[in-house]
Order: sequence, then C-alpha cells, then structure tokens
Amino acid sequence: MNDHSRDDLADVVVTLGERLKLQPAALPLDVFDARQQLQDYLTGVLTEMLDKGSSRLMPMFYRLDIAEAKVEEIIRALPPPSVPAALADLIIDRQLAKARTQRLYREGRL
Repeated sequence: MNDHSRDDLADVVVTLGERLKLQPAALPLDVFDARQQLQDYLTGVLTEMLDKGSSRLMPMFYRLDIAEAKVEEIIRALPPPSVPAALADLIIDRQLAKARTQRLYREGRL
C-alpha cells in the first residue's frame, strides 16, 4: 500500500466520513482493497456532484485542504468521464499524506 499503513487509510475513511458528512456504513474499508473501494466510492459521489453542478464541490475541497488550482487543472486537462476518478485520487492522496504526517508526529519521528 505504498508508503501508507492500513491505519493511515482507516484514518482517511474516518476523516472523510466526518468532513463529507457520510454515514460510516457508506464508506468501505476492506483490509485488502480499501483504497480501491474508497476510490470507487468517492468517484461515484463526485460523479453525482459534478452531474448536478453542485455548488458544494469547491467548498468540500477547501475543507479537505486540497488546492483549488489542482482541482481546476484536473477539470481542464482530463476528459469529463475521467475527472471524478482523478479527483477521488487527489482527495485520497492528500488525506493519506496528512494522516501519515500526523502519525509520524505522534510517534515523535517528525
């Protein structure tokens, strides 16, 4: 799972559930495919938001500490069907980086 532990991914699931106001049962966490399941789930959520032209999209990225420029770059650079999956990856990568930093700080390794 790259440089991230299962605990980091579990932290990401909890954080996303809280920040996006999702029910815990809605967020998958299987020990073998957790990242892929989370990516698939977020892709579905983002597809729905983009289809509806949701005004909640950019504030959501702000709450998740994701740069607006990165979001806009993905939206401009990719064909529309690819955008939700790329945005889901961006969310997961950012949240994993934050979880890893927090874990290292707690462990006194930062």
